[in-house]
Amino acid sequence: MAITYTKKLLIERVQRHIANDFPSAEFPISSNEVLLYIDSAIASTFVGSVMGGGKITGSMATPEAYVVTAQLSSLVKNDVTGEWYATLPQTPMSLSLGFSITNAYFGDAADGVSQPIWLIKNKRVAYRDYMPKPNVVSGRVVKDVFYLKAKDNSPLLNLPVYVDMVTTRTTDVNETIAMPDDILDVVFQKVVTMCKDRMNMPKDLIKDDVGQGSSNVSKV
Repeated sequence: MAITYTKKLLIERVQRHIANDFPSAEFPISSNEVLLYIDSAIASTFVGSVMGGGKITGSMATPEAYVVTAQLSSLVKNDVTGEWYATLPQTPMSLSLGFSITNAYFGDAADGVSQPIWLIKNKRVAYRDYMPKPNVVSGRVVKDVFYLKAKDNSPLLNLPVYVDMVTTRTTDVNETIAMPDDILDVVFQKVVTMCKDRMNMPKDLIKDDVGQGSSNVSKV
């Protein structure tokens, strides 16, 4: 059985590595700060791998290891726009629509079959109701909110919504990291570099035992 690799273990690995490079220094970076570096490194590594792959092959693909399925909270209706909305697990990453969210659908339908949600761009919202398309539910993203609307304005209350999307945010440090080993090593190296830069920043040291006047004046 393979040993699960969690963000908690990655934090410990980074701290041990840094402590070895600075054996006489007290490690001033908290575990929470290291975790922020890890989430940031995962995001930048993922965007770089996808966009870089697109330049080389001419087509983009989202690595499946990064994609997770999340069930959103109960939908709430906006009485002004007629849309229904729920909050996403995190703000989608800076990727084109279709890669930031790979799929969205309703589950537990009456006929036992999931119903897809059509993803549209926000600039198409004004023309949404006039676009030639079947009687489906369309969805759009604003920041970390997912807005839905049925073409026939049917109510979407109590319909469970599932979203397949790329996630980098940590909700549990003990969860298994959904990344291949080669990408995980790149993330580790990035985090170590950020930690070293953080520790090597110049600091203002105040000494109370130094007398008044310039410390550069030589004493006879």
